[in-house]
Amino acid sequence: MRALLFSVLLLAASTLPAQQLAPALVERLDARLNQSVEGMAPGLAVGVVRDGQVIFERYLGYANLEHEVPIDAHSRFNIASNAKQFTALMVLQQMQAGQLQLEQDIRVLLPDYFTELDTPITVKDLLSHRSGVRDVYDLWALQGHTWWRLFVDNEDALELLQAQQELNFTPNSDTRYSNSNYLLLTALLEAVSDDSFASLAAGTFAQLGMQESAFQTHYMAVVPHKARPYGSWNGWREYPQVTALYGDGGLFTTLPDQLRWEQLLQQDQATVLPLALLQESQQPLANGQGYGLMFGRYKGQDYVYHDGNTGAYNASFMRFPEQRLAVVVMSNNGNLSTRQTAQALVDLILDLPPEFPAGPDRVETGGDLQALPGVYQTDGGDLMMITQRDGDLYRELAGAEPVRLIPERGGLYQYASRADLKMNFSQIGTARQQLTIYLPSQPPISYRRLALPEPVVSAPEDLNGRYYNAETDTEILIRHDGDQAYTVTKNGRAREAQLLLPDRLQMNSYQLRVVRDAEQQVQGLRVDNRRIRNVWFVRS
Repeated sequence: MRALLFSVLLLAASTLPAQQLAPALVERLDARLNQSVEGMAPGLAVGVVRDGQVIFERYLGYANLEHEVPIDAHSRFNIASNAKQFTALMVLQQMQAGQLQLEQDIRVLLPDYFTELDTPITVKDLLSHRSGVRDVYDLWALQGHTWWRLFVDNEDALELLQAQQELNFTPNSDTRYSNSNYLLLTALLEAVSDDSFASLAAGTFAQLGMQESAFQTHYMAVVPHKARPYGSWNGWREYPQVTALYGDGGLFTTLPDQLRWEQLLQQDQATVLPLALLQESQQPLANGQGYGLMFGRYKGQDYVYHDGNTGAYNASFMRFPEQRLAVVVMSNNGNLSTRQTAQALVDLILDLPPEFPAGPDRVETGGDLQALPGVYQTDGGDLMMITQRDGDLYRELAGAEPVRLIPERGGLYQYASRADLKMNFSQIGTARQQLTIYLPSQPPISYRRLALPEPVVSAPEDLNGRYYNAETDTEILIRHDGDQAYTVTKNGRAREAQLLLPDRLQMNSYQLRVVRDAEQQVQGLRVDNRRIRNVWFVRS
């Protein structure tokens, strides 16, 4: 194993008493990390802060495979959505300066957006993901674009958002994570300050003493000591990066800078920023969302967290305020899960056992396993498809990529994407057939198998036709192929679709809901995918 480890002491001048980890615990932490990086491979930067001090810091793997440059304390990672906490901090600074208000309608400052809507969209709605504004990345996907292959920046994203006249839902009536919220916040910050977002961010990072942190606002910009992003596709390949989207992400930073931020949050005194501002930045706003943060429970412990993923970059942090503990993990390896790594370290440090069962008490060994493919639904109405390809089972879920299921025994399967995520089929071959998802960090979730619907009308080809959405200039063509099978052509690309429920088609991660008038004539479609909902396609 050629995993490289470097240990660096931060803030040596700190007057706080030194914190120590037991040598046996350090060995276990190192052993867990060493499982993740072997040989000439991209890797990890990992740190732990407790009681205001860095008590564990490690660097593994390489920042640049071409020149064999190891990851170290100066390596800069794109932390993706974990950047939202700093955009939110900048918003909070403007609020305390009297330039913004939580309940202010954003269209007071951005009058060119959502001009047809009567309901206010507030600054708080954007911060807490309760605005209903559709995610711009999924809008690009609806147009048939792969966003990370596009030469796009915030101006392109905001232009697409200006074309939107409908929302996922009425503002403040629901919560759905959307990167568009924080892209709009960058525009708000520029509107109230008459300065560029990059300049504002530079000032904030200077105040925080985070000298090696900066948003990348141009895709050709030079990032000093950049950890190049890699994924493994028959060998390591560098992930392309030609976009320059920032505010929702796009922050390149080092582990020491992120650990300094965690230390500032754990200090109970005014330092580089007013104590009240720092404390407010860590408070929830609505429905488990805060200033670029998420709030929840992890194995019985209250915690604050966020995960960031873009291309092959991954980043996670977990804060436990009661224990005054924070774990930060950053990676340039698209095959590693920083979330799982952070959880594993937290489990070791806090000695936390699994909270929920890792699998069923009993696994069925009988029944016809050929009956497993089908459509399954939770009591809350969420749908999942189990399909079969070349002899393998796949989980297909709206808003997620298909995942292959690896058989363990009988009706028990393991997700190919995550070893501790299990799916168990029970009452196989009966009318009560169901599947249950097991993950030690969450309660089991059950889906019951549905019978495929009868045709909605005597002529199922009544769905055939052309549908158009003006907000994204996107066309959908539908053709009935027989029984419950359809072909859906979007942006010139044909895909197989299936009638899951009456008037509901599924095409990969897309759900197409048919809208009819009082005479049952088809008027159009409402299309859902990941972080976009209710996109209206009129039949033409």
